[in-house]
Amino acid sequence: MGRSSLRHAFAFVLGGLAVVLAPAVAAAQPGGAPADAWSDEPPGTPTAAPAPVTAPITAPVIAPVDESPEWQHETGLLLEVRFEGARSNRLYNPWSGTTEAPEPRGALFAGYQLRRWSFGVGLELARTTVSTDDDSTSDDAVQSTFGILPGARVSIGRSRDGRAELLGVFDLGLGESRFVQNNGGEDLVYERFRLQLGPGVRYWLASAFALGATAVIRHDRWRNVVEDAFSGNEIVSESANTDLVTSLNVTGVF
Repeated sequence: MGRSSLRHAFAFVLGGLAVVLAPAVAAAQPGGAPADAWSDEPPGTPTAAPAPVTAPITAPVIAPVDESPEWQHETGLLLEVRFEGARSNRLYNPWSGTTEAPEPRGALFAGYQLRRWSFGVGLELARTTVSTDDDSTSDDAVQSTFGILPGARVSIGRSRDGRAELLGVFDLGLGESRFVQNNGGEDLVYERFRLQLGPGVRYWLASAFALGATAVIRHDRWRNVVEDAFSGNEIVSESANTDLVTSLNVTGVF
């Protein structure tokens, strides 16, 4: 083969390589887009950058706040038994000078229990017998005290779980203290007025059973009227007493 033929063959090979490599060279130019045989865009046309992907913004969901406690006691008929350490009271006796009225050591309170309030009527009873002996005679005197006291209890505050409560206690009522002489002497009757109020605490061991304690200011007033057998005049005696009384309570709801 002559030199002219080799030159023609070499030129033909270079031309073929230029045709094949031309698209790749165009795609490698800065700012140019890759060649795409299926795209209508001419080579080198700039394209917009894709928009950043962001998560959708949603409003926070606010659950309603439940202000009721996690636990609640029962409602229904209420029975409260109270044990207290009140002191006996000395009353004026027109015949002997002084008389000691027995003070109830226990009391009942029956009514209805709501979620916060409880209403009812209290009953107090006490009875003692006093015997006196001397050289010639013996005498027995029965001393009794009772009272009927409508009242209320209200929950002022409670713990987070609802079992412990701070209470306000209020009772107001009437009663009497009676002294009966077994030897035929004249009976003495003292009318009694009672007002008591103060704080208390109560803890529900179960939904229908609770233990508690109170510390109330108690005000008592007594009034006695007797007739003097000699003059026929009435002798009126009155006395009053205010004291701090503590008690333990057992409460049931039925």
